[in-house]
Amino acid sequence: MADTTPAAQLDEIFATTFDQVKPVLADQITNENPLLAALNSKSKVTQDGGKQLRRPVMYALNDTVGSYSQYDLIDTTPQDGFGYAVYDWKQYAGAVTISGRDRRLNSGAPAIIGLLQAKIEQLRLSVEEGLSTMIWADVTTEGNSGKDFLSVPMIVGDGTTSGATGKTTLGGIDNDSDGQAWWRSKVVNGVDLTTIDGVKVLNSVRNSLRIVKSKPDFEFCDQAAFEAYEALAAPNIRFQDLKMADLGFDVVAHKGAELIFEEDSPANKFWFLNSNHLEFVQHSECWLLKGPWVEPANQDARTMKVLSMGELLTDCRRAFGVIINVVT
Repeated sequence: MADTTPAAQLDEIFATTFDQVKPVLADQITNENPLLAALNSKSKVTQDGGKQLRRPVMYALNDTVGSYSQYDLIDTTPQDGFGYAVYDWKQYAGAVTISGRDRRLNSGAPAIIGLLQAKIEQLRLSVEEGLSTMIWADVTTEGNSGKDFLSVPMIVGDGTTSGATGKTTLGGIDNDSDGQAWWRSKVVNGVDLTTIDGVKVLNSVRNSLRIVKSKPDFEFCDQAAFEAYEALAAPNIRFQDLKMADLGFDVVAHKGAELIFEEDSPANKFWFLNSNHLEFVQHSECWLLKGPWVEPANQDARTMKVLSMGELLTDCRRAFGVIINVVT
């Protein structure tokens, strides 16, 4: 016999409503965040599972490669040069709550569906804002006692420069240890974006971040730096097909990269990111996962949790760079 209690009916209506909007909800959360949208455009918003996230990292090339002639011995020395960066999953949650009063005032399927859609939209906007704040947090360790997702400023750092140290131990690898320079990002102190020489500095930093023919393809900065570069370089900007502009973001070209204005980017800093080595991973079994409606014992309300697990990670910190103390 079907369960016809109010809780069961509400659960069924919400399940149907949420399942209908979940794909759109997930796309909106991704595509309305500049960094996640940039990664998604390069297929770097991925899904994974398992106890931890492991990514191979290469810190040395294969030195057996070389020319030979006829019967020369070929070097078959076993090669090292590989290790693993290991990341823990982070958890992220929100809740949709409907009071008994609201439920009764919106009785009937059309009314309750409208209320639920409004609650879901509220949740979406909150998730977007919370994610953006987390992934641009200018800190050296995760917030909320280590529970927050990693941020760009934690990933992009050299371990020594004040204001751009990044997270010293990232993925289980300490960038402050001897011989670990390969796990450090490039940090440049100062650029003046009021003169054309500032553009030359940007060019030099981007060119220096070449990793096996791959260079930064996305750059991020705050409003002041974005407008300074835009004004300085406008006569020489090559207007071209910019994917991020098609998604509605403020974008200009800088050589082969897309420079994007990010309102949550830390002030006076200019970030160089290579999407080949930056990834936002969602848990394959727990991303916007809805739970059942639950009625607290001492409240006239029903609450449903929406759960997610994920992490922002890298397999090559040296592919990234940051300029601090940007003058605008």
